[in-house]
Formats: sequence, structure tokens, C-alpha cells
Amino acid sequence: MAFKNNSNVQLAPYNTLGSGGRSSFFTTVSNIDDLKSAVELAQKQNLPIFVLGGGSNVLFSDSGWSGQVIKMDIKGLEFEDRGREVLVRASAGENWDQMVLETVKRGLYGLENLSGIPGTAGATPIQNIGAYGVEIKDSLESVEVLDINDKKIKTISAKDCDFKYRHSIFKESAGKHYVVLKINCVLSKDPKPVAHYKDIKEKVSGLPLEKLTPEFLRQVVLDIRFEKFPDIKKVGTAGSFFKNPVVSMEKFQDLKKIFPEMPGYENTDNSIKIPLAWILDKVLNLKGYKKGSVALFNSQPLVLVNFGESNGDEVYRFGLKIANLVKERTGIDIEFEVTPVGNFV
Repeated sequence: MAFKNNSNVQLAPYNTLGSGGRSSFFTTVSNIDDLKSAVELAQKQNLPIFVLGGGSNVLFSDSGWSGQVIKMDIKGLEFEDRGREVLVRASAGENWDQMVLETVKRGLYGLENLSGIPGTAGATPIQNIGAYGVEIKDSLESVEVLDINDKKIKTISAKDCDFKYRHSIFKESAGKHYVVLKINCVLSKDPKPVAHYKDIKEKVSGLPLEKLTPEFLRQVVLDIRFEKFPDIKKVGTAGSFFKNPVVSMEKFQDLKKIFPEMPGYENTDNSIKIPLAWILDKVLNLKGYKKGSVALFNSQPLVLVNFGESNGDEVYRFGLKIANLVKERTGIDIEFEVTPVGNFV
């Protein structure tokens, strides 16, 4: 066996929330052959498989994972010139923000608003990551995957990924058997800045188009994130812990009668996305709220921070409490943006 499969591995060091017990088995794979071998070994032993990237969007329980964790470390970054466009191929284990940096260095538009997001390239289509008016689906051409059922490599077009807000086919039963190997993004050499998002607009208002280069916009985004988000190197966090709720137009109008100042952004299907941070701050006054070693960040209540160690269950219970408070006050059901893994108590 080319790879090393370790047993009884502590999971806390492998996720940015710093939570979780131990995994029955844990291996890191740096090529497709090792990945296939790890999958086959787990299947022979009837072990559930969890594929881990940078661990920046996962919450492990204190009981850990009774199965096989496969950490993706397959690397590779390629650029293919297509005239006014460039195809960027990134293997799943590539650091996402480093990839974004390489694209803006080349003056390519498309990913600069997604700067500063932790994690790996392979995780981006699963969550359909987004920030400041841009989602990965806007640039994605296709995703290359390993089908663990037949061990074949397949290509799924962006159209067939069923992208929605923080959702994709990879979160559905129809896509659970796919392991992302590579993402293929099409970026533009022509000036196509996305600067309509409120926070960015405030910082670039009045600037000419030629000033809004990918590198400039990346720095703007990083500055905004620095103001709003905790330092992931100093405190346990997974960034935005909750999804912004999406409600019907009718529900939104009813809420506006109770909360006239509530903001909302219309989607193409006539639904309304409501900034959860506004509800947590203005309606529930929970900015900075803390219980035990878990808190809502004082600059951005959508972000949960963990000051403890390996207390995944405490984080989970805290998240549920926040969701219940939102439900009681507004009638809105909110969902975790992070993926809970394991059994929580």
C-alpha cells in the first residue's frame, strides 16, 4: 500500500474550529491511485468515508468519526490560454486563497471577490462558496470527480452541478458518491469587476474602471474581511457558521410589518435572501453573545468562534440555541453553513 492509514487519529488539529474527537482511520492522499486504494480499503471494511479538505467548513463531534477520513492533498495548478479567457485547472488539494492569488497576479477577473476564504479548491463547488456578490458557479466550467461506486473519473459540467445558494449536487444523495478531484474555472482578461456589493461599493465609489484591477479588488476584499472576521490563526472559527435564510416574498412582507428596517435581496425566483447578521444583531441583540467557550463574533454575528479545545458538541448545541432563538422571534428556520460530522449530544 503506497499510502499510510493511521488509526485513532485526533481530528481537532485538522479543522479550523479545533473541534472533534478521534477518527477510526485517517489517511492523507496525494494522488489518485492512493485515493482509490483508500476508498477500496474502507469499502472492504464497510466503513463510512468522509473526505476532508482544509477543514474550514466542518464541525466534528466529540465522539469523532467511526469510519475512514481521507484528507485530500492532491496538488496541481494549470493555466490554459483561450484568447480573451483563461481556463484554470486546480486540483482538489490546492489551497484556495493561494489559487486566487495566482489568478489575480495574472490580471484575471472572476475570483478576486472570493479572496481570503480558507480551505481547498476541491471544497469550493460542494458548498458553492460565495462572497461579495460572486459565487464559484459564476466562473466554474466543470468539476472532475472520482465516482467511488465504479472507481471511474468523470467530468460534471457546471450546469449539471445543480448549484444553488451554498448548495450543489455534491450535497445531495445523487452526488454523495463523487469525490472532487479538480475544478476547471474560466476567467477573463477583460475588465469585469464585480463591485456592486455594498461593502465593496463603499470603498471603490468614484474610482475609474481601470483602477478596479483584480489585485486591487482582492486587497479591498481582504481589508473588508480583516475588519469583519476573526484571525483564523488565533481563534477557532469556520467563518460564517449559518446560512442566510431565504424566504418567500409573502413571508418577507409579513416580517417587514414587524421589522420595517429589515433588509432583503430578491433572487431570480422571487424569493428573498435576508442577512442573518442583521437579525442576530438588530432583532436579537446577539452580537458578541457568549456561552461557555463559544461565541458569536463581536464584529460579525454570522461568524461563530470557539475559544475552547475539541468541544464540538458544545459548539453544536450553541448553534442550535441560536437557531431556536431566531425561530422563536421571527418564525424563520435557519441552517448551519458548516457540515456537522459524527454524533452530537
